[in-house]
Amino acid sequence: DADLHLQDLALERLAPWLPLPGKARLAGVLSGQAQLAVKQPLADGAADRALLALKDLRLADARLGLPGVPRAVTLGLALLDQADVDPAKRNVRLGRLQLEAPRAQLHRDAAGRLDLAALQPADDGQPSPGTPWALQLADLAVEQGSLRWYDAAVPAGVAPVALAVDTLRLHASALRWPALAPVAARLSARVAPLGDGDQPVAASVGQLHLHPSAVAARS
Repeated sequence: DADLHLQDLALERLAPWLPLPGKARLAGVLSGQAQLAVKQPLADGAADRALLALKDLRLADARLGLPGVPRAVTLGLALLDQADVDPAKRNVRLGRLQLEAPRAQLHRDAAGRLDLAALQPADDGQPSPGTPWALQLADLAVEQGSLRWYDAAVPAGVAPVALAVDTLRLHASALRWPALAPVAARLSARVAPLGDGDQPVAASVGQLHLHPSAVAARS
């Protein structure tokens, strides 16, 4: 077994060993604990017997930059109480994830291409071997989220869309991927078109509310 304690690790230092697709750059400060257990580590197939456990992960001041968009996604703070990774079963189980002040700028060009599409790995046209990975998240809480959405994929004669979503709050539980059942989630946010200086138009601000049993929007 191996134990690892991280204290204020700058993610920029990992860039040479963990390159991201699309020339993306990831920054932030990571702390937490990790434990790796491998049965019969010297025997063949040791990787299939490995188990990785993470605890008390904390990521602060994170940002994801793309070419031309240095702060495409930023995050004030992320807290994850625990996680278990089982490569043999291709399964990841996460506990409670808290996200504070996540902010994103997303652009879609006239051809319908998202700027974040650059992060997708290249598709060689071949199906992935073996069982697909499965992800479980027990609880998700988001506070003070913000999104700027710019969409040029609109019909001819229609102005491109520029939209602001602010003060976003989200709570969801028992999340799974691939999804096996509908997700009960609670969401609220303020929505407005963007005007001069990329500022929300105050006269057009609306409120969005999503509850486990219904969706409601009012302005």
